[in-house]
Amino acid sequence: LWLIVIGGSIFNQLQALLSNPESILNTVANAMIGSSVFFLNMILTQSVGKCAHDLSRIPKYSQSLFLRLWRSERTPTKRQSEASKTPDTYQWGYEIPKITFIFMVVILYCPIVPIMEIFGLVYFAARYITYKHQFLHVNAQSFE
Repeated sequence: LWLIVIGGSIFNQLQALLSNPESILNTVANAMIGSSVFFLNMILTQSVGKCAHDLSRIPKYSQSLFLRLWRSERTPTKRQSEASKTPDTYQWGYEIPKITFIFMVVILYCPIVPIMEIFGLVYFAARYITYKHQFLHVNAQSFE
């Protein structure tokens, strides 16, 4: 987050901050305003692209199609066919940090860029719909 907000080379920024320590807050405040467009675009892309990607399940279908075409010369065993039908499990450790990061960015930028609230609302509404569908119809927990 620091590299995105401040931007540029670390050494140049550290040299400027070490020479004038009082300017740390001004540098961060000015840089946050400039990087808000990046985070708006990131949230909008995540809310539209990632949700559509998760609902379409194109990687899972293309993987199964490729494996089916690759193994076409022999008949799959019963164990292989059952393994291909098992539903995916939700990767909690992979998804929750991304959601937490988006929440942190929205909370951080709400006072500076008020339209961030709207984009945050769109993101979390889209993720709610996606996760509701995925948990009800697609994913299965490992204890089931």
